[in-house]
Amino acid sequence: MAQVRLQTPLSEETIRSLRSGDEVLISGTLFTGRDAVHKYLHTGGALPAGVDLSGGIIYHCGPVV
Repeated sequence: MAQVRLQTPLSEETIRSLRSGDEVLISGTLFTGRDAVHKYLHTGGALPAGVDLSGGIIYHCGPVV
């Protein structure tokens, strides 16, 4: 297990170098969204003008039940 520091935007090479159990510290822009946003984007929904997710991180957040 390693501690890895990342800065967005991320390259595919960087993402593929991560291993299960790594502690990942992220700096930069991170987008959050609930299940409806993920479904919307997965089915081809458009992003707002000026938003580019290339190399970005989308973090699922939702209510804790």
